[in-house]
Amino acid sequence: MHENYGDIFTQRGKQYHYAMTQYPKARQLEFLAGLEFFDFSTIENLVDVPSGPGYLSKYLKEVSSVTHYIPLDPSQTFSACGEEILLFENFGELPIETGSVDASLSLAGLHHESKRVRFYEEVFRILKPKSKFVIGEVIPESSEALFLNEFVDQHSSLGHKGDFLDKAQEVSFLKQVGFKHVDYKVKEYSWDFSNEKQALDFFVNLFGIDKVEDHALSEAVRTILGINEGTGFYNVNWKLAFFIATK
Repeated sequence: MHENYGDIFTQRGKQYHYAMTQYPKARQLEFLAGLEFFDFSTIENLVDVPSGPGYLSKYLKEVSSVTHYIPLDPSQTFSACGEEILLFENFGELPIETGSVDASLSLAGLHHESKRVRFYEEVFRILKPKSKFVIGEVIPESSEALFLNEFVDQHSSLGHKGDFLDKAQEVSFLKQVGFKHVDYKVKEYSWDFSNEKQALDFFVNLFGIDKVEDHALSEAVRTILGINEGTGFYNVNWKLAFFIATK
């Protein structure tokens, strides 16, 4: 059965938020990678969906002068965790005025949403002409997909059944709803920690891994994802594919 984003993070949003706030620099390269595709000299507002409690806000302030950050998320749990976010009930109805948005980013959440075409229609609706919509997602059959849909799925009580975005299919969907041009880029980077203990704690809480001992999780991270470690650092390999759609 396909997972539902809102249901998932109603159940494990607090754990996820613990991981993100306890280790705030772990995924900083990922957030910054998602922002690299925008020309912020022409952008006054940006919609982040699904946003969680608004983790992107910190990084947006570091690289831009965007005056209006708009986080949207369907999870009541996340709404109690951070910035004031706009709640919505489903991805096919966004509470944003038509043609009012300069840019939109969706980072690593859409593999939990089955009705993506309707969501893309909504993003297209709210964007101004010539604006960009950037999606960052795990690549099907990649090491990240294997780790999530096999290892996490087997070792979390909630499982993990991500529907990762196929390049050809998703480009077709985006053009189908009206986007004129869609680029595709893969970004490789790392999730960064000071030591292995921090990394394992982060993975346990971010993904709700509750059915495995630390030594087995350590082995999975090392063999499936790969690491780079030394004195004072323990970095886990990660990558996402980015779809850059222009209205």
